[in-house]
Amino acid sequence: MKTIYRAEHRGANHLEWENEKTLRIENRNEYNDDSVTLNIEEDIYDGWNFACKSLRMKGEYVLCLSPEKQ
Repeated sequence: MKTIYRAEHRGANHLEWENEKTLRIENRNEYNDDSVTLNIEEDIYDGWNFACKSLRMKGEYVLCLSPEKQ
C-alpha cells in the first residue's frame, strides 16, 4: 500500500477509474482545484509539494505532481 494523493479537502470530491492503471481524482471548490489524473503505478500528487522535494521519496514515484507543476 502507498499514498498516491495528498491535498486539502476542497468540498467537491469524486474518484473515477479511467482504466485499471489510471485514476481521476476530483477535489475542488470555487476557489481551488486540486483535481488530477494519475497513473497509479508511477505518479503521486502532493498538494503541499513536500513529497516532490523530498529526497527520501524519490524512489517512490516516476512523476510527482504538485499545484505548481500541473
